[in-house]
Amino acid sequence: DKAFDGSSLRQACARRGIEANIPRNRRSADWQTDDDTPLEPELYQRRLAIERLNAWLAGFKTLLVRYETSLQNWLAFHWLAFNALLLRKIESSPTS
Repeated sequence: DKAFDGSSLRQACARRGIEANIPRNRRSADWQTDDDTPLEPELYQRRLAIERLNAWLAGFKTLLVRYETSLQNWLAFHWLAFNALLLRKIESSPTS
């Protein structure tokens, strides 16, 4: 996300051995730098898919507010949510 573009975050990631795949924010004061950090489009697209899934999961209140205290039940609710999302996707897809 461009909101997280900043030299301090990039440096913190580099110190921890994390490769930051963050697009440059043109509104930032240091968006034009000499390092010209590349953005890997395929990796960024996979990240967007995860963000989209997290947004869809936010519609399930029991996942949004963690009521479950056992990990097994919490994971089971996630599997139910994943299946509900999959069924919605299958149901809304055009048929041949």
